[in-house]
Amino acid sequence: MRSLQYLALIAIAFAISAIPVVHWPFSWLETYFHEISHGLMAIFSGGKIVKIELNYDGSGVCYTMGGVRAFVSFSGYAGAVLWGALIYIAASASKKHTYIVAVIILTMVASSAVLWGRDLTTLIIMAIMAVVLFLAIKHAEQGLIHWFLQFVGIYILINAARSPLHLLDGQSKGDGSTLAQITLLPEMVWIIIWELLALWTLWVLWKKTKKPKVQDIEFEQS
Repeated sequence: MRSLQYLALIAIAFAISAIPVVHWPFSWLETYFHEISHGLMAIFSGGKIVKIELNYDGSGVCYTMGGVRAFVSFSGYAGAVLWGALIYIAASASKKHTYIVAVIILTMVASSAVLWGRDLTTLIIMAIMAVVLFLAIKHAEQGLIHWFLQFVGIYILINAARSPLHLLDGQSKGDGSTLAQITLLPEMVWIIIWELLALWTLWVLWKKTKKPKVQDIEFEQS
């Protein structure tokens, strides 16, 4: 049953991503986690975040200073995959975990706006994301937050799997191009790595849904 729900969430994510305007808040969240992953890696490797820019079309930039450039460049797509998986797993665990992860995300978005939001567009986008998350938390007792965050996690993962394909446009810009210059490995190698990471994560989560929960096992043994 859980595996069917998982596949349904993937199908809904693909459907919503094709609907103009409706997909914006979810695409912004994926972009936010991509950019904040760049920034956090910069901080962890000895640098800092200068500012974060988000655009209405779903694109974004995280301006950093210092840090290990290769790690910072790689962490965008990889980080989005990790965040998507963690959000889905937490939302699937329990109501308490779901509530906690929603509060953490809301706090991250609000803090990012204050610390690194410098332009009106970015602040508006972050404000909309914060409002959506706040409403989900406010109505947590209705149980909708569980499904909402599971969907958010899957949507982030799906977009993290599709976004690297945009680097195939032949233009000499983006994380793949930067890594190619640093490591001398072709950009295609990095695109393949990001794709495999995202697809592998989706597959692992699907396999996880096929395993019975602990309470299900206990019920069967009673």
